[in-house]
This record gives sequence, structure tokens and C-alpha cells, in this order.
Amino acid sequence: MDKKAFILLPTILLLVVSVSGCTGFESIPFIGSFCIPGLTCAQVVEYESDILVISTLDAVPSTVSTGQQFRLSAWIENRGGETVPQKDFQNNPVKIKLYDTCEGLFKSIKVTCPDGEKDVTECTITSILPKQKIPIFWTLTAYDKDKIPLETSCNLKVYVQYPYRTKSITSISFIDYVEMQRQMDQGSFKAITSYITEGYGPIKPYLTVEDQQPVPVKSGTKSDATLAFQIKNKGSGFLAGSFELLPGYVAPGQSDIVTSSTPKIPVSAIRIQSNIGGTQGDYKIVSDITAAVNKMDAFQLIGKESPKQFFTVETPYQNKIEKVATYYVTTSVDYIYEFRKEIKVTIKPPKIF
Repeated sequence: MDKKAFILLPTILLLVVSVSGCTGFESIPFIGSFCIPGLTCAQVVEYESDILVISTLDAVPSTVSTGQQFRLSAWIENRGGETVPQKDFQNNPVKIKLYDTCEGLFKSIKVTCPDGEKDVTECTITSILPKQKIPIFWTLTAYDKDKIPLETSCNLKVYVQYPYRTKSITSISFIDYVEMQRQMDQGSFKAITSYITEGYGPIKPYLTVEDQQPVPVKSGTKSDATLAFQIKNKGSGFLAGSFELLPGYVAPGQSDIVTSSTPKIPVSAIRIQSNIGGTQGDYKIVSDITAAVNKMDAFQLIGKESPKQFFTVETPYQNKIEKVATYYVTTSVDYIYEFRKEIKVTIKPPKIF
């Protein structure tokens, strides 16, 4: 019995580690990853992915007679840590729309927005604070029994669409070649992984180091490090497009507005930033990564993520590394996101006696 228990415990622990994988929990940003020795995986912290959601969608009543009215209520909630739209995109409001109105069933539809009632199916909101909830109401009136002679049902569909920018930070570590040899001789050398922090937002950029870290660098000898860039949809909605679809948006480095109907992330919507590389002689990792990303094709999601695109950058071989050097690179991506919800309603004609 003791022998069986001894074998079972490590097996259970291995299963727990395997299921945990190499990502953090999105809703609990301070929880990191679990890594099995011998496997490469980054230590990832992820903040809330679903930012604007339809937290509640109700139809009261959900079953009505022909000719009667009912009210459809949608509560729009900001689950993020910033006001939406963010300050750089305040000219592009949040849009909430009843986009499937079950044509032929309702003779009138009115919407009550924060700024009043309108004879349309959509509202725009210029500002939603963190954790704030804003109600939107639609009043729908069903056709009479002459047009709806039999009981029928339909699913009313609502979406909230908003612009957003998500940032992430990735660490990249290098080690002086002589220092690495010293540590290996002493048996103290240990491979490490990147610390990756993924900020608020459903579409997240992932900059990863594909080589074992710390990457060895021999002073004065040119060498490269292999990195990869990828976009993932970690939210419960859909990529609605890029900022090139927004009125008046001009991508960095472009003088004209570019329009496209394909929901892709263009390279112009991606920015690489850091405090390093500001003066002559500094390590130009940011400009090297930016140049590599600018040569890539637009990022199209296949399922929930884009294929990884690999590239190389020079290591800081021209800079004298004193033992170990760690750099941090900030990546951001701009996009338009859409969250949807639907509810079933039923229309009944009066009984015939």
C-alpha cells in the first residue's frame, strides 16, 4: 500500500502541473505560470481580457402577444482598469447596436441611450469608467395578428464594439560568455525564462524569446538571438478590425487613411517601445525588433491566434556585459473589438375560440 501511494503522488502532481500549463490566470494578474524542468516556457502574468461586455441582456416580458410592446435591456460593463475609449482614441466612441432585429416581426423599435430616446437601433457612448455599468433599453412593438398568424420565436442579437490598445512587457536576458563558462564549471549555471506581463484587453501581443536564456554573448563577436511575435484573442468576443477602419485614423508613419474590410491586425497598429537605445552606443534592440516586425505581413487570426512569426536580432555583443544583463521591451497593439450576446423572445397571436 505504501509503495502504491508513493508512485501515485508524483503522478498527480505531474498532472496538476501539466494542466496548469505555461500561462497565468487572466482574471488574477498576480498568479504566474508553472514550468516543468527541461521544458521551455515563459512566466506569464495576464490581466483581464474581456474589457467591455454585455453583462446582462433581458427581455421583459420574453413572451408577448401580437401588437404588444416589450423592453430589451442591455447592461454594458467596463471590467478593465482604464476608461474606454482610452485617451488616445477619444474621437472613436463605443457603439452598442441591436444588429439582428428579426425583420418582419416588429413594426417599431426605439432605443433609449444615455443621451435620450431615438428611432434607431444603436447608441454611442463617449466614456465608460472602470467598473462602471451603463444601461441601454430598446422598446419593441410586435406586429398585429394579421402579420403574425402563428406563434413564432426569434433571437435578438446585440453587440458592443470598442477601440482598444493592449500593452505587454517581455524581459530578455543575456550573459557574458566567460561568466557562463565560469558558472558551468562551478555547476551553478541555470537556464531562465522571460517574464511576460500581458495588460488589459482581449487582443494581446506576445513577444517571446525562442532561444534558451540567458543568451550567451561573447564580447566583440557578432551573434543573434531568435525571437517570435504573435497575436492572440484571449477574450470572449471577436476581432472586428484594425484602427484603419476608424474614421480619421492615420497609422503611424502614414499620411493617408487606409481602409480595409478584412479583420486583420496590420503591422502599422503595432508599436515597440522601451527606455533603452536612446543614445549612440546603446543596445538597439527596440529598433531592431521594430524593423523586423515592420517587415512582417498583417496578422490574421486563425481560430484564436495568429501563427508565430520568427525573426532574429543582434545580441549586445558590442556592449561589454558585466555578468548578466536583462532588457525589457514593451509591445502594444491597437484594434477594434466586438462582444456579442443574444436572447430569445416569443410572439403569440391570441387564441381562437
